[in-house]
Amino acid sequence: PFGAAGACAPAMTPTDRSHLRGTRPSSRRRSAARRAGRWAFVCSAVAVLWAGPSRLLAQSDFSTALLDRRADACVDFYQFACGGWLARTPLPADRARYGRMQELADRNEQIIRGILEDAARPRRGRSTDEQRIGDAYAACMDTRAIDRAGLTPIAPRLRAIAGARTRTAIVQVAAGLAHDGVGTFLTVSTAPDIHDSTHFMTQVGQGALGLPDRDLYLQSDARSTSLREAYVDHVGRMFALVGEPSETARASAATVVRLETTLARATMDRLTFRDVRQRDNPMTVAGLLAVAPDVDVAGFLSRAGVPTTTRVNLVSPAYLQGLQRALAAEPVEAWRTYLRWRVLDATAAWLSSPLRAEDFRFKGTVLNGQAEARPRWQQCATAVAGEPGADALGELVGKVFVERRFGAEAQAWVARLVDALQIGRAHV
Repeated sequence: PFGAAGACAPAMTPTDRSHLRGTRPSSRRRSAARRAGRWAFVCSAVAVLWAGPSRLLAQSDFSTALLDRRADACVDFYQFACGGWLARTPLPADRARYGRMQELADRNEQIIRGILEDAARPRRGRSTDEQRIGDAYAACMDTRAIDRAGLTPIAPRLRAIAGARTRTAIVQVAAGLAHDGVGTFLTVSTAPDIHDSTHFMTQVGQGALGLPDRDLYLQSDARSTSLREAYVDHVGRMFALVGEPSETARASAATVVRLETTLARATMDRLTFRDVRQRDNPMTVAGLLAVAPDVDVAGFLSRAGVPTTTRVNLVSPAYLQGLQRALAAEPVEAWRTYLRWRVLDATAAWLSSPLRAEDFRFKGTVLNGQAEARPRWQQCATAVAGEPGADALGELVGKVFVERRFGAEAQAWVARLVDALQIGRAHV
């Protein structure tokens, strides 16, 4: 419903848009004109309803000021549709990328903020759902208490890691971390069975890596080398912040990157991973033993909280075999260091100020070019309300959101919008 500029985002470069520029403008113009006519009908139907509940759609209106009328729509439609918006919208300092959908998300976050701040205030009549989401939000916002707590919130996990003296125990502790949402050398998720979409299947995936792509561990180009060096420095700083002497912290960082590099070699590259046939390896749980008999994947699934099942999909048999070799080759102490890092990396954003600052310096600034961290309230709203796939209190926040923001008037308005879109679709 944003019309032509609905998906405007400054991340798209001229190179990215080169496929939109044709060498046969006459045929392109005719095609563009036909598409424009179809979209004009749909957008006009939407525009009739655009004066819906103002509290839901404030500042969301489509405006011709978002267009760049100096651009030829048949040569560069993206610049035509989005040029005005790009020119008037600087990249926020706390974002790595930004678009109109992010604008919409920001407005939604303001609504969620109001809900959470109201729910966080103790008052008579607060429902159980409101108390749960409000208490979680208040705890996240209380940075003084978080700073006083130090490493206390993750102390039980660190003790469990310190107590792992065998490779079997390392796998068991990793499973417990997976249960708590900390990614390690094996990941577990669920997805529809590609052979029967009416059923979901447990997916045994590859491991979590600290750098965003496995190739960054393996390639020798300047960018990969620079990011690798920055990552080693970051891991060392983090270990130092939790009390390790500087020499020990640097050694720990070297160990972590060595193990992650070994795992990266066994990990599918992006091109291979995109091929669903490569990731389609259904088998029985007992069949996992035939792939890697020395890795108790069945026990891992059980301790990770996966419901009892007889069949799973093993995303990459080659990765599991590589993990088996790595577990056998590396000393247990190295794996303890690796697991300590995985816990720190997963939780640093929610721990004390020095850890939060270093976590953002690397992940926000070095990796993504962000000049500033997002405001704390936005971080906490995301932590409580959750993101797609996140294990948070999003269902409860959504319930309160609907109760407060989606009354009879809004429901009637959305029904009219859907009807208009269906009418428009019939003419496309």
